[in-house]
Amino acid sequence: MMSATNTPGVLWDDGLQYYSAVRYHTVNTIHETQGEAPQTIITGEQSDISWLAEFGWYTNVWYMSPEDTSMERKKLGKYCGPFFNEGGAMSAKILTPKATQVNRTSVFRVTAEEARSEQFHKLSADFEASLKERLKKGYKPLEESEELFDGSDASDVHWEKSPTYDPYKDDGPQHPDKTKKAMPELEAADEIQHEAYDRYITARVCVPKGGELSYGTVMNRKRKIDGGRQGPSNANPILDTSVYEVEFDDGSTEAYSANIIAEHIYSQVDGEGYTQYMLNEIVDHKKDSMAVSKEDGLITTKAGRKLQKRTTKGWQL
Repeated sequence: MMSATNTPGVLWDDGLQYYSAVRYHTVNTIHETQGEAPQTIITGEQSDISWLAEFGWYTNVWYMSPEDTSMERKKLGKYCGPFFNEGGAMSAKILTPKATQVNRTSVFRVTAEEARSEQFHKLSADFEASLKERLKKGYKPLEESEELFDGSDASDVHWEKSPTYDPYKDDGPQHPDKTKKAMPELEAADEIQHEAYDRYITARVCVPKGGELSYGTVMNRKRKIDGGRQGPSNANPILDTSVYEVEFDDGSTEAYSANIIAEHIYSQVDGEGYTQYMLNEIVDHKKDSMAVSKEDGLITTKAGRKLQKRTTKGWQL
């Protein structure tokens, strides 16, 4: 990006910051992002690139100072990206011919007609001459600079090259012995994952049993005859086909799939994360002569509607 725009080498940190923001707010070719902008993945909000798409890196722009009220007093500058954590939402970082940077919100494009004029060519040449005089060695492009990194040779500063690999060759289906050999490793990985970090074991659940909902505790994964776990697990509850044993309060045990357990756990939690429990009956209570009987439990309103009396008078626990 800096080479294409002939950016002075001393602006490499501003260029890195600007390009990182562009990469963060736009879709890239990284497989893990799955066609989403990184900003959307991290925050869950739709990526907004309006503050990055208005101007290109190190392009000629007109800017105005806050005290200027007329476009006739506009000045030529170079766009060095937006100001981060400073100024307004659309504030831009402008490089002046004095090699200083100013924070401006009144920034305008240089039109094609203006760029072709002789007056603009002269103004642009004066801008570059002033910039070159003030930046001195820092005016050189990054790859030609020799003392930008505290005296170190810029030719020694480079990105590590990606390793090369031999092309993949498909040797056909694996030998049965190889497949059998690999299975214990997969089983061991599953063992470590679920013994230490299983999210369902010890969970208190309310699941259907015999036509009604009953409370129980998830005890462990259900095993097959050979000792292996029944069904592979998955971080996505919809794709999780593992089976668990649930021990109910009456001592009986039933097997339930992970997605059924997850479904009932989520259905019994309210919007604030609290678990909702069902009430079967109230026990150990009594009433005296002051309690309202069923016959006297209704009142008639002036409109003729019958409503229940809401009172606990005469009832004791």
